[in-house]
Amino acid sequence: MDNRNLMKPAFPVIPIYLMVVGSILLYSIYYFGMYDQLLKDGGDAWGYYIYLPSTLIHQDITTLDSIASIREQISPHTISKDNNNLGFDEVNIAENGNPVIKYTSGVGLMMSPFFLISHFLSLITGKEANGFTNIYWIGHYMGLVFWVLLGIFLLIRLLRRYFDLSTALVTSTAILLATNLFYFSVYNPMAHAPLFSLYCILIYFSDQFYKKPAYLPAILIGASAGLITMIRPV
Repeated sequence: MDNRNLMKPAFPVIPIYLMVVGSILLYSIYYFGMYDQLLKDGGDAWGYYIYLPSTLIHQDITTLDSIASIREQISPHTISKDNNNLGFDEVNIAENGNPVIKYTSGVGLMMSPFFLISHFLSLITGKEANGFTNIYWIGHYMGLVFWVLLGIFLLIRLLRRYFDLSTALVTSTAILLATNLFYFSVYNPMAHAPLFSLYCILIYFSDQFYKKPAYLPAILIGASAGLITMIRPV
């Protein structure tokens, strides 16, 4: 098949497809109603998240005192009984007494723009701006949806270089719905959505670089590979 035909503009099919996918993700987030639970009740999602409020708001990343205090207020049933007021498994206490977050900071870095938007909205609306209110949870999930949609968009663009549009759309839909990507995007906000987007960025621009080497794809290859390592180093 002629590659020139494969790469003909497919608008408005792709934008409509992305809007449908985004709407499904947003409705699913609302339907399951976990946006105000998981990020305050501990677990992996909480562990990835606490880099943001502790660094950007409370500025106590080395002690996590504010995080411990807030967790005890909003979710006391998740506090460990072994003198660790930062949860059961998410934060370990070193021999010198300092807390050590067992999760890497890559997810927090990727979600930081959405956190800052949420923080700004909290400030201008007079809401409590401590990093642990509904506006932050909603912003976090909006960030996940953004990264999923970006990844799907780049995946479709990549597949369109070699296959027709219907194949690209079916493949993208299968990856979203037939893997754990959907679950970890709308129900349990862990690292999967940002990683999916990063791998799509890495593959898309690697393919582009090998076809036509240039600085921009090289930079994006390095940046995506670096962020992937920051999220899942092993």
